Amino acid sequence: MKLKKQAIKVTILSTMVLITIILLIIFNPINNLIGQILLYTLLPLWGFSIIPGYFYVAFLLNKMTFEETLKIGFVLGVVLGFFVFSLPFFLAPYLMVKYYLYICVKIKQEEQLEGFN
Repeated sequence: MKLKKQAIKVTILSTMVLITIILLIIFNPINNLIGQILLYTLLPLWGFSIIPGYFYVAFLLNKMTFEETLKIGFVLGVVLGFFVFSLPFFLAPYLMVKYYLYICVKIKQEEQLEGFN
C-alpha cells in the first residue's frame, strides 16, 4: 500500500504542475503557430513528467550500492558538471514512462505478497 499511496501522490503533484502550466499558457498566449504547437504539446507533457522522472531516478539510485552510485555520479559529474541535476528534466517523458511501469510492477508484487499473508 505504501507504493500505491506514493504513486497517487506523485500523480496528484504532476497533475497540479500540469494544471499550472496550462493556466500559464491560457493567460499568456503566443501568436506564432509553430510556437503554439510546441508550447501546447511539449510543455504540458514535460510538466506532467518531471516529478515522476525524478522519482524514478531516486528509485534507481536507491537500488544501487554506494560504489555504483559513486562511479555513476563521478562520471556524470565530470562530463556534465552541475548540469547533471538537470539530466532527469531533459529525459522526463522517458523517465515518466519508466516510473509508471516500474511502480505498476512493484504494486502488483506488493499486492501478491499481501495476498500470501
